[in-house]
Amino acid sequence: MRIDTENSMTRHEAEDKCLREWQRLWTESTKGRWTYGFIPNVRTRVITPLPFDHYISQIISDHGDFNSKLAGFNLREDPSCKCGHFEETATVGRLSASKQQQGDFEE
Repeated sequence: MRIDTENSMTRHEAEDKCLREWQRLWTESTKGRWTYGFIPNVRTRVITPLPFDHYISQIISDHGDFNSKLAGFNLREDPSCKCGHFEETATVGRLSASKQQQGDFEE
């Protein structure tokens, strides 16, 4: 992304212009919609301290050690989740964790 700045533009104005363009591109994109559900606002994400580690990255991107993803790469034979759902994804993992916390899940 290239942002052309006028000579009279302050650093704050240039950053604001950049964030507006980034937001426009993010909102109009058809990619990353799972992540968009978590982080729809670019400006809010930039100013919010959110530490990303291996596990958070997997959930926010829906790309991780989920059976459905691993089966797609022939690293697992079965894409299903141990909870009985057809495919283990970040959504299913989140629901399973919630059920575990509520005591509704048996291993």
